[in-house]
Amino acid sequence: MKELDFKVIVDLSGLSIAESVLDKGPIDRNSIKKRIDSDGTPRYTLKMTGTTIAKTSVNGLFLSEPEIDNMVAGPFVQKRLKNNALYCEMNHPASKDPLVLRSINQNNLSHRILEFFKEQQGDYKALCFIMETTKQQAGKNLAYMIEDDASIAVSLRAHATAMRAPNGEIMKNIHYTSYDAVWIPSNEASWSGLPSKMNMQIAESINTDLAHAMGATVEDITKFKMNSLMHLEELNKKNIKRINLLESYLINGGDGCKIIDLGSKGNTSIQESIMNISESAGIDFGTGEHDYIIINESLGTAIFANGEIRAEAKLAKSMISDIMQSTKKKLFL
Repeated sequence: MKELDFKVIVDLSGLSIAESVLDKGPIDRNSIKKRIDSDGTPRYTLKMTGTTIAKTSVNGLFLSEPEIDNMVAGPFVQKRLKNNALYCEMNHPASKDPLVLRSINQNNLSHRILEFFKEQQGDYKALCFIMETTKQQAGKNLAYMIEDDASIAVSLRAHATAMRAPNGEIMKNIHYTSYDAVWIPSNEASWSGLPSKMNMQIAESINTDLAHAMGATVEDITKFKMNSLMHLEELNKKNIKRINLLESYLINGGDGCKIIDLGSKGNTSIQESIMNISESAGIDFGTGEHDYIIINESLGTAIFANGEIRAEAKLAKSMISDIMQSTKKKLFL
């Protein structure tokens, strides 16, 4: 497989399991094994459902089997598996900095993956893995929630570039970072609009005595649950438009482009460039939460989009250069 001659970078983070799998829960309770280390730390080994293959997830993400296979076969994953060091975090990072999203915080290691494999039940085929909780505080928190029969899941954190398969089809080249541990409410649709009730439900669901006995902190567990829920709610709003925009552009033959998420930048020089383009082209364009600009260097054009193409303008080379320099270390779509 070869990389295309351009980079379209998409950050993939969010629940990557389909709704029918969510109903059953991603933990295989029958696979749970517990041991107590010599220092009294509880350690759990269990099987988890990672990513549903060729099914659209709850946040709009669709990953094919060749894309998943290519991700697992990557050097990052294989080297760390071989060295028993494929560590993952408790919850997704709060930061939107791509350097943070694409790295592992060694002070927040909650579990490590021991092996990957696939399983199929009816129409659903999934990438699964065996994981083990760590001795860090995050690992103790996760062990407590498993002990307390909490609804724990894992959520893929990765980024992808467009690549072309041998058959000529465009596919995502997924660069794995982590399968972060996350918490899922039993009914996120009914809770998402009721934050005060949600806070009360989360707080009351915690077995304080058991948490302390397991070496977990109630404060960290509450924060973990809240952050997971807010992250899922945010992704449900953003990811479907991002992924649809990316795939629509590629399907329609887009090339030589960079897709920039204006809502995640907050960069003054970028906003100034956008204003200059808008004024010179006579385009009324607002930089709202889900607005994007697609820069095509070869054609010298800028396409403004908000889930769909809204307007297009020709750019001077110097203006393209300014925008590219401003976004060089920033997060693309």
